[in-house]
Amino acid sequence: MLRRLLRPLWAPADGFRELALDAPSLRRSLGWMLAAALPWKMASTWFGLRAGLAEYAVFRDGGGAVWQKVYQALPDLSREDIRQAFGAWPAAPGWEQVVPWVPLLALAGLFSLWLHDGVWDHAALWLLRGLKSEKATRVKATLAAEAQAQAVAWIGSALGLLAFLPGVGDAFSLALLPLTAWLWLLRGWALSAHHGCPPWKGVVATLLHLVLFGLFMALILLLPLLLMAGLMAAR
Repeated sequence: MLRRLLRPLWAPADGFRELALDAPSLRRSLGWMLAAALPWKMASTWFGLRAGLAEYAVFRDGGGAVWQKVYQALPDLSREDIRQAFGAWPAAPGWEQVVPWVPLLALAGLFSLWLHDGVWDHAALWLLRGLKSEKATRVKATLAAEAQAQAVAWIGSALGLLAFLPGVGDAFSLALLPLTAWLWLLRGWALSAHHGCPPWKGVVATLLHLVLFGLFMALILLLPLLLMAGLMAAR
């Protein structure tokens, strides 16, 4: 199993073709995704929540690097002022209260990412006329491809855990950007293997995904502003 999930990293066309032949159904592809990706997602959620809760507690108490810069820029501002201002904010929950939610949050995060990529990649591949001819199985083919791509991307999640080591942090995350970009593009070969389209269409679909989603978010953000401007002009 490990060899099959590593091969697409350096031989994406052959690697995903082999995965598509071995697990052509959506159910089996989801099994690959859960087995390969979920453990690393749970570990990332575990460490991410611990770090987030600790940072929130420090921020609410007026400490940390962010507030130090604020204090330097505003000498009259004290830590006690910050404590009073954020005193109404709820305290961070205890770790024992958060732990039971880690598996559920990790599972929800993995499936939401899988569905997000599936919807936007499918729409982009449809625009490129790269979907398989059988209409009844088009969506399942895309979702199976996305599940296998998530399974292959376990390597990125595993290496990403190193960013939680003391003294590593954001610098290591930046170093992983080339791998992250490559894992993003690999979905194109997975789509090609399941839809039978040329690999370039699958790869371009993953890039078109970014464009379509960017336009969607811009519309979501700009629409309220346009409506507000219209209402103000009508007055």
